[in-house]
Order: sequence, then structure tokens, then C-alpha cells
Amino acid sequence: MADIQQFEKLWDGFVTSFKGDLIGQSRKQTLTYPLVKLIFSDKVLTLTSEYGSFGRWLDEVIRNQPRKGKLIKELLTKDMVLTEERLNNEISSGMKYVAVGGAGALGFIAAKGMALGMLSTAVLTLAPMAIVYPVATSYISTHKEKNIYTLIDAYITQLDKYKKSISSVLLAEE
Repeated sequence: MADIQQFEKLWDGFVTSFKGDLIGQSRKQTLTYPLVKLIFSDKVLTLTSEYGSFGRWLDEVIRNQPRKGKLIKELLTKDMVLTEERLNNEISSGMKYVAVGGAGALGFIAAKGMALGMLSTAVLTLAPMAIVYPVATSYISTHKEKNIYTLIDAYITQLDKYKKSISSVLLAEE
């Protein structure tokens, strides 16, 4: 039972570290599937490294329960693979320009409909554009950030099946 508790503690640390690396990389560049696989393979190496706490725990399990230890090591090194996740509802950053253009067009039509002079027409055209641009930019930025966290959570969720598999191995009778 101590093995399972220690495993869960170490696994949570692994997942937190992986998620942190994904968040950090997402702030630097777009999270593509090859980049996620690269980060993941780097993190998986730490699981079996004898220099890390997880690797030392695994070595101890292999020494005390060779069959279980070898099975866990096989799960970690051969079976643990992430599948590609995609976002379905991405908003193009060009949409903010469409929104700004639409607001300007509506302002222009309203000014022409009221038969206003040139200065009033310019103000009624530019004012909605000036209002809509920061709102659209903020909305798209928030939406993209939310999508990144949704994508990261989808990758993290894939790890649950491996945690359950390893837990099952640890709980199984010899």
C-alpha cells in the first residue's frame, strides 16, 4: 500500500511538471503535436532515470517486486504515448479586423443615412472602429488562451489511463 501512495505522489509531480512545461512553451510558441511529443518524451525519460525520485522509486520496486517493476517500466517506456489533440473552435486573429471594418461600415451607413457632414461622418465611422478594436483584440486573446488550456488539459487527461494501469499493477497480487 505504501508503494501505491508513493507512486501517486510521484505521478502527480510528473503530471504537474509536464503541465508546467506545456504552459511555459505555449507562452513562447504555438503548441504543435510534435512539440508536445518532444516535451513528453523528455519528461518520460525522467521517470526511468535513476537520478530522479521517480526513477529511484521504480528501481526499488524492481528490486523488491521484479515482475511488477518490469511491467511498470514497460508501461512507462513502451506503452505511454500521447495521441494528437485538436482544437475545434479557433478564432482567426483576422476576425478582429472584420469586426472593426463592420463597425466602421455601420457607422458610415448611419452617418450617411442622417445626411451628416464630412467631419460628423468621419467621427461616426471612426468611433465605433476605435471602440470595437480593443474589445475584439481582448476577446480573441482570451479565447486563444482558453483554447490553449483546454488543449493542455486534453493531453493531461490522456495520462489518467496510464496512472490507472500502473496503479492496477501495484495493487495486483503477486
